[in-house]
Amino acid sequence: MNVSAAEIERLVREALSRLSAAAPVESTSSVVTSAKPAAVSVVDALEVAAQVVTLAEIDGRLGDKRRLVVGPKAVVTPAVRDVLRQRNIVLERRVLGPKSSAATAKGTITVAVAARADAGRLVERLRRDGYAVQQLAQTGLVAAVRELADEVVRGGSRGLLLADEAEAAVVALNRRGGVRAVGGDDASAVGRAAAAVNANALVVRPAGKSEFVLQRIVAAWLDLRASLSDEVLQLLN
Repeated sequence: MNVSAAEIERLVREALSRLSAAAPVESTSSVVTSAKPAAVSVVDALEVAAQVVTLAEIDGRLGDKRRLVVGPKAVVTPAVRDVLRQRNIVLERRVLGPKSSAATAKGTITVAVAARADAGRLVERLRRDGYAVQQLAQTGLVAAVRELADEVVRGGSRGLLLADEAEAAVVALNRRGGVRAVGGDDASAVGRAAAAVNANALVVRPAGKSEFVLQRIVAAWLDLRASLSDEVLQLLN
């Protein structure tokens, strides 16, 4: 069944309304009473503090902006991503407001899943290790590759994809300019491959791997120490 972008937006708004209605009452110091979270224009950027960024949050606010800045855990709906692509606006993720959390000191990792796997524990571990992590909605391989590539190229994030069709995903990701993806089933091999190309994306097939093995493979990628020659850099760029 094909679902239009407008229908997705409607469903997201309904879900948010139900969550808001069910949420416990908190002190006014921690609750935003406005129907729309504040969006602040900073030079060429529009900052949106909403946890779920829908078309309603950016309607009439983009103007001549070149960047849309959202929180590291914010969910950006497909319809918004389409608008950003059409207008060539970069999606940027960072901690908004006066607090500069140490959780972004190591950068942002975007996690996508196109497999029968739960990335929850892996995401928790990455956050404990000091990374700002956002997890994309679980979709098919095509959508996962497209959205992950967008986050890597336009959002400056590193991308981690858990996929059953790992080899195909690596090839598809590397078709996108600016993505340097590697894959593998062994931590040592992944570490060598990642260092060889300064990989900003990793694809792992989760089937048959324990949580410990997955964490080791991801750690080998994140701990890469790339030292590329000018010739290799020219080739990759």
